[in-house]
Amino acid sequence: MENYLALLSAYRERSRRIADDAVAIDHKLLGEWCVRYEMWREAEDQMRLAANTAQDPERGLAYRGRLIELLEQRAATLESPALEEVLETI
Repeated sequence: MENYLALLSAYRERSRRIADDAVAIDHKLLGEWCVRYEMWREAEDQMRLAANTAQDPERGLAYRGRLIELLEQRAATLESPALEEVLETI
């Protein structure tokens, strides 16, 4: 639990640092950092932001593809009603 709180604090600090002038790649990199530490929901949030802020449509699609991968991974561990919520997002 203590480790999770430290990771959450680090995530919030990183997120705060990029909040004002982040570009898509900043969100993508933070999302992958979250994946490394198994912070799945935060990773999904950052990939969603990356997809939504990407200037290049192809890159935006790649970020959306990565978001779908993350959602599918989480869906495999869920049961109703949380599962339906994730599947609806996909």
